[in-house]
Amino acid sequence: MPTEKPKPERPDANLSLTRAIDLLEVVAAEGRVSLPRLVALLELPRSTVHRLATALVERGLLETSPRAGYSIGQGLRALAGATPERKAR
Repeated sequence: MPTEKPKPERPDANLSLTRAIDLLEVVAAEGRVSLPRLVALLELPRSTVHRLATALVERGLLETSPRAGYSIGQGLRALAGATPERKAR
């Protein structure tokens, strides 16, 4: 009887989300942050921080510059400024 191969575990979405939010909080507090500094502050592997930062840049939540590092992106500023419409009473 053939044995079943174990299914690869799906990365924990909550953990990834938590790490992405931690990354955004660090960048918000620090202003501009290099990848090595993010790695040190978040205490995560460089590949993990790079993957998260790249995804956030692609969504416009972070901006990147080769010399200056990562900073808060226009997309995050837009989200922060968004307010729900209020119904007239």
